[in-house]
Amino acid sequence: MKRLITLALVICMLFTVAGCGGSESSNGAANEEAGGSGSSNGEIVVNVNRDYSLITLNPFAQNKDQQWQYAEMVYDALLASDHGGNYDWEICESYEMAEDGLSAVLKIAEGATFRDGSVCDANDVYATFQFIIDNFDTCANLTTCWDNLKSVELIDENTIKINMSYASHLFDNALSMTYIMSADDLEEYGDKLWSEGPINGTGPWHFVEWVDGQYTKYTRNDDYWKGQKSNIDTLYIWYMTEANTIASALISGDLDYAPNFTYDTLAMVEGVDGLEVTSELTATLNYMQFSFKEGSVFRDPKVRRAAVEAIDREALLELAGGGVALNCSYPVDSGGYLDEAELPYIPYDPENAEKLLSESSYNGEEIQFKSLANRENIVVSIAAYMEAAGFNVNITLEDSASFATTRSSGNYDMFYVGVAGWDGDNLPQYLSPRILNDCHSSYYVNEEMNELILKADAESDPEKRNAILEDLNRLQYQELAPLVGLFQPNGYIVKRDGLENITTSNGYSFYRYISVDPDVWGK
Repeated sequence: MKRLITLALVICMLFTVAGCGGSESSNGAANEEAGGSGSSNGEIVVNVNRDYSLITLNPFAQNKDQQWQYAEMVYDALLASDHGGNYDWEICESYEMAEDGLSAVLKIAEGATFRDGSVCDANDVYATFQFIIDNFDTCANLTTCWDNLKSVELIDENTIKINMSYASHLFDNALSMTYIMSADDLEEYGDKLWSEGPINGTGPWHFVEWVDGQYTKYTRNDDYWKGQKSNIDTLYIWYMTEANTIASALISGDLDYAPNFTYDTLAMVEGVDGLEVTSELTATLNYMQFSFKEGSVFRDPKVRRAAVEAIDREALLELAGGGVALNCSYPVDSGGYLDEAELPYIPYDPENAEKLLSESSYNGEEIQFKSLANRENIVVSIAAYMEAAGFNVNITLEDSASFATTRSSGNYDMFYVGVAGWDGDNLPQYLSPRILNDCHSSYYVNEEMNELILKADAESDPEKRNAILEDLNRLQYQELAPLVGLFQPNGYIVKRDGLENITTSNGYSFYRYISVDPDVWGK
C-alpha cells in the first residue's frame, strides 16, 4: 500500500482535471433561493444528495440512475418497479402477451391525470411510443429497454398493442422504464418538449427547477391520482461531489441524506447525533473499458493482459472501503456470475505484467485514461500501477455530462466507472447496451458474444438464461474485452433520523416515496 500511495502521488502531479458546464436553469425555473432542511412556515423541506447531476430533462435520454430517478418522480411508467426485479401495475393495468412473445395488448388504467389536469389515456401512451420509435437513435435509455420495439397500434382510448421484432424476457422491465407523456405536449413541442415545453407528468412530484451541477427542486403533488404517500412539501436533490462538503452539510443539518458516501470521510459523521451510517455490499460493477478503435494499443491481447495483471484489485478495495475483488465482469449473485473456483482469478503480477508489455506491440504510446472527478483516488491508483509496469498514462477527470459525451463519442483509450445491473438483471443496463449495442463506442465486435446476449435475452427460463450468461462470462474473461470487472464495493449511506421510505437497491437510492416521521423530524 505504501508503494501504491507513493506511485499514486507521483501520477497525481501529472494528471489533468477537466470539466464542463456552468449553471443552467430549465424551463419553469423558480426565482426563490434553495432552502435548507427542516420546517419553514409549517412546511417540511428535505435535502438529499446525488453525486451526479442531470444531463437533460428528457427521461428517455438518461443513462444513469439519478436521471431515471428524476423521471420516476415526475412521471408514471406503464409498470412500477421496486428496483429489485418486482413490478406492479401503474399506467398499464393489465396486458396479454402473444404466445410467440412478439406482441402484447395493454389495457390502460383510468383516472390518471397530468399536472395540467388533463386526462392520461391510451392516446398519450400511443403518442409516447411513437416518440420512442421516432427518436430511438438519439435517446440513450431506449437502447436499454426498447431495442426490440417495432411498432405500436392504438386500439381504443383504453387499449394499445405493442409489436416487437424479437421476444425478450425484459418486457416488464421495459414497461417500467416507459414514462408516459402528454400527447398534446408531444404534438406541440416534439423533441423540444423538455427545453421549451412544460414538464407535465402524472407522477407524485411536481418538477420545479433544475440548476445544472447544483440541484433539482420538487414539490409534492397533492392531487396524485394514486394517492400521495409523502408528507414532505419540498424536496431538493443536490449534486455534491466533494466529500468534505457533503460531510459538513450533513453535520450542519443542511443535508439529510447522502448515498455513496465516501469511505475516507466516514470518521467525520460517525457518532454525530441524529445521523445514522449504514453499509452493505452494492451490486455495482466497478470496471475499466478499453478502446478498440483503429490504432488502439488495446487491440493487442498482451497489452490488455498486462494492464489487468499490473493492477492490485485488493488494494483498490481498501481505498474504496471494502467489498469483493472480482475475477469476472459480473456482480456477485447476479445471473452469470462465476466465483474463483469456476473461473480462475487473474493474479496481481507486476513482474509478469512488465514482461507481457515488453513482448507486446506497445511502444510507449500515451494512454488517454478518463473517468469521473469523484473517482480520483481509484483512477490515480490504477494509473500508478500501470505506470509501474511500463504504461504511459495520462488521466483526465470529468463531470458527469462531459464523461457521458466522452464515452458516447469514443474519445478515450480506456475509462473507469461503475455500473449496477438495473433491477438485478445484467442484460438491460450492462450487457445489451455496452457490448451488443456498443453505446460507449469501444468499437469491439465479437459476434459470439452478441449471439449469446441475444440468446440469453430471449430465454424465459431463469436457469437456462443463467447458463448462457455463464458461457458469455467465460468468453469475456478470456478476451478481457471490451471491459474488465475490477471489484464490487461496499456502499455507505448517511441518513438523518426520521427520514423514511427511501428505496435502496443495487447500491442506488430512490426518493419517489420519501417521507419523514413527524415525531422525530421536528427540527
